[in-house]
Amino acid sequence: MKLPLKFVGSLLPGVVLILSFITRPVYPGFSQQISNASATKKTSTESVLSEGKWYKLAISVEGIYKIDYEFLQSIGVDPAQVNPSTIRIFGNGGKMLPQSNSEFRYDGLQENAIYEKSNGSGFSPDDYIAFFGQGPDTHNVYMDSGEVNLDYQKNIYSDSSYYFFIYGDEQGKRIENRTHLGMEYPRINSFIHVEIHETDQFNLVDSGREWYGEKFDLVTSQDFEFDVSGIESNTILKIKSVVMAKSRFNSSFQLDANGITIGKQDIGKIPDGTYSLKGRINSETFEINSSLLSMPDNTLHLRLTYDKPSEDSRSAGYLDYFNLICERDLRLYDQYTFFRYDKRAKKITIVITSINNPTIII
Repeated sequence: MKLPLKFVGSLLPGVVLILSFITRPVYPGFSQQISNASATKKTSTESVLSEGKWYKLAISVEGIYKIDYEFLQSIGVDPAQVNPSTIRIFGNGGKMLPQSNSEFRYDGLQENAIYEKSNGSGFSPDDYIAFFGQGPDTHNVYMDSGEVNLDYQKNIYSDSSYYFFIYGDEQGKRIENRTHLGMEYPRINSFIHVEIHETDQFNLVDSGREWYGEKFDLVTSQDFEFDVSGIESNTILKIKSVVMAKSRFNSSFQLDANGITIGKQDIGKIPDGTYSLKGRINSETFEINSSLLSMPDNTLHLRLTYDKPSEDSRSAGYLDYFNLICERDLRLYDQYTFFRYDKRAKKITIVITSINNPTIII
């Protein structure tokens, strides 16, 4: 049974979350009730799910989600019988388990600190619980020799990550308030913005972990759009393009941004043979100053064109993924904004424009 899990767009005017995650569009997840046999004790090898009645939440993208009065009713729970302080959320995000056994992984589900808005022991129509849910893909923006870089891993096994909630057994972890440190520290009024485009549509060998997105064959040019409203003037846009081609002749891709050619990606030919290479990959990062681009609609228009060899009608190109890094004004975009700052600055003053009565969760 699939049930809607609400996003927190109406949580508070101007909700801002400071975390090392990337902003993306949000879509509903779902909830499914599960029951398990009771157990007499818990050990490090025993799941918390082994005891009690739990509800399973599927998260398709990272975002702020809420459990409210209407949601509880929709899953057959009487809100009046729920003490909001006993709602507990467990989950480890959607990151793929590492292939190496030596890499860190949690020993069981971890309890998450959540935000509680309530007025008493019963769950009233105005009460809700809000929590941050990580999507199935992982991203990490980091500085290396003064350059901004991105580590990105798409979850190839699932398009959802899962959280679990229970109520009634004990008090749950809550987000703590922090003391305002004043306004005398360095001012931060912009942030590093990241966009990623990747779709998994084709696997050339019907096996393995490598999937590719848009195909360039009969149609050799395709367009992609990125909202860059609030982009800083005279800032550098970094666009990483990863493409693949299979052709018995040398071929190439050309990338244009708002009508300006910013780069070319050459790809070598592949040999004939049943067990030979099936394609070659090219990964390039292109940079262009925002002042060179005409963007009256605050949109970055990318056009990727495959120069298909006329000598090989069977040749085809594929886009693996794009990622975009740029600097934007620190302000509220859509329902909420995720932003990051240079953590080398131990104390900062955050300046957020175009927002009234912001709530900042750190």
